[in-house]
Amino acid sequence: MDRSDIAFMSAAELASAIEPRQLSPVGAVEAYLDRIERIDPKVNSYITVCADDARRDAERAEAEIQRGEYRGPLHGIPMAVKDQIHTKGIRTTDGSKIGADFVPGIRRLASLLPHRTSTLSSEDDNFGSYRISPFPFRGKVRPFLSLAEGMRSVPRPSTSCGVST
Repeated sequence: MDRSDIAFMSAAELASAIEPRQLSPVGAVEAYLDRIERIDPKVNSYITVCADDARRDAERAEAEIQRGEYRGPLHGIPMAVKDQIHTKGIRTTDGSKIGADFVPGIRRLASLLPHRTSTLSSEDDNFGSYRISPFPFRGKVRPFLSLAEGMRSVPRPSTSCGVST
């Protein structure tokens, strides 16, 4: 499988390749991290990229799958969560400079979490993330995204970048 094709696979397609070991979780994470490194400077959609955590989690998922401990279709799939969802040890700003240094202490999500997407705030800057779009659907820098609608964070940016009207 060509590494550049991984970013254009759906989460279901990734799962169908990971379960029978045609694609490794490590390979998937590395493909997305490479793509984020190339594309995100242009679209500014991530506030925090957790590359080391994602690599470690991918290695653990890959070892489990190799031992026959496949846990289901999300096992080994990279994902992104909005910057409104608290994850232990990962900065959660809620798109505001007020929360720039907030690191929650609650339990971490049990999946590969290579990055945190930006979210809109009442502040203009939003860490510089909203210059183009916090949702680079067309850029394919993640197989799926956990969305939390905060009254402004899905409709406004998706309209501004042409995803919806």
